[in-house]
Amino acid sequence: MKMRMALLIIVGMVLFLFTACLNLGTSTSTRFYLLESSSDEALQSAFENKMPDVSIGVGPVTLAPYLDRQQLVSRLSGNELRVHEFSQWAEPLKATIARVVEENLSALTGAKHIHSFPKRRSAVIDYQISLDVLRFDADASGSVTLQAVWHIAKPDGHQRLIERRSVIVQPSSSTESTDVVDAMSMALAELSKEITRALVIVAQQ
Repeated sequence: MKMRMALLIIVGMVLFLFTACLNLGTSTSTRFYLLESSSDEALQSAFENKMPDVSIGVGPVTLAPYLDRQQLVSRLSGNELRVHEFSQWAEPLKATIARVVEENLSALTGAKHIHSFPKRRSAVIDYQISLDVLRFDADASGSVTLQAVWHIAKPDGHQRLIERRSVIVQPSSSTESTDVVDAMSMALAELSKEITRALVIVAQQ
């Protein structure tokens, strides 16, 4: 009787381990993504007016609460969202947006000094750019919508020189996360161009 019970226990353990191995082999692994700046060649040809002597501060960047998470978010319908548990940002979305905008502005303006918020005390900036991202997601077709309110101000933040609202729609080649993230990067490139156009106006005043 004891021998039979021990055999049943062993068989049960083998079946448990076998099932666990099958589940492990078929489980979905999490993928991590980064937004990227556009190539220098693509951006440098966009503007002839360069501002190498201008010092720019980027930030703060704020996000709509539904975006302030590790997972990518897409829009199934007007008010229904999908949170992608297995497609996640490799760094906080605020940080990756700020980094990409900084890199894009560096290529667009030719500015030698671009600082992240909060800036170092020793850093002297001419213009500070703040971003409030209200929407940044893909719809059921993969098309990305970036909606943001942004302004250019003097470093003390009390004098706003320009305030704008941008709505950018960037098509994607598919609904796959890789293609959606590429489209999001391109949307940020378009936003960076809009900011640069405003910077040129401000610098000429």
